[in-house]
Amino acid sequence: MFLHYETLNEDGKQIVAVDIQQGTERPYYIAKKGLRPEGVYVRQGYSSVPATNTAICRMIKETDGDHFEDMRSINQELTFEAAKKQFAQKDLPLGEAQMKTLGIMTHDGVYTNLGLLLSDQCVHTIKVAAFEGTTQSQFKDRKEFSGSLFQQMNEVYDYIDFRNQIHSSFQKLYRIDQRDYPETAVREAYAETGKKPEIETSENVFKIILPNLNVQTGTKKTDINKSAEEGQEEMIISLAKRQGAFTRKEVQEKLGISQSTSGRLLKKMVGNGQIIQEGKGRNTHYRI
Repeated sequence: MFLHYETLNEDGKQIVAVDIQQGTERPYYIAKKGLRPEGVYVRQGYSSVPATNTAICRMIKETDGDHFEDMRSINQELTFEAAKKQFAQKDLPLGEAQMKTLGIMTHDGVYTNLGLLLSDQCVHTIKVAAFEGTTQSQFKDRKEFSGSLFQQMNEVYDYIDFRNQIHSSFQKLYRIDQRDYPETAVREAYAETGKKPEIETSENVFKIILPNLNVQTGTKKTDINKSAEEGQEEMIISLAKRQGAFTRKEVQEKLGISQSTSGRLLKKMVGNGQIIQEGKGRNTHYRI
């Protein structure tokens, strides 16, 4: 239906004119090379040249529409080990039939951008950072997560949960424990807590800032430092309970603090009888 031809008379000569209309599934590409510049060619004057990534994305958008998840992924060399592991935990299969039903791939067997997001080759990342105070000028720790969105979300939750300290207060005879961040807030930015999250968006990024419910504005700097140090001690105790013996380097990496700070903190905790030190030199480790 896209091809039309006719015979024309030009200066006493018969010429066959062939008109090929624009296809509806652009871009068309060499199967072995895929949706990459080396596999997609466009006409430029009298020659064919490789299309740029921008041109390929534009053709996909014009063909598939504006829904990002439904568009064909430029990368078709995708694997789904993390996704299959996630499905297996619920005793669910993730084969080609399920992928087509869920929109991970088209009915023609081409992976979509949704497939890219859930694949092990996902190019988008999540960055998480914890700050001292309310000015966001001093880092406690920061980390970037990559891979399948399934893997990223699980690792981000574990990271925030590890840093989510518990603070206690008392009302008469009752002890009230409150985490820095409500657990539901880690899954969906919370409201009605007295401190609402900030959500900032730009062309390629969105950012959610969760305020610490246990930070009191107007608190003296010495009190904040003391609270931060107590929180670090709690995290070290939590680490010890989870894995038994641990090293100074593990504390440094888990808490995102310097070598000297981790050494000073461990020395203080040993002196207070909170933990014990075993071994010497490189073999030094700690436990409750």
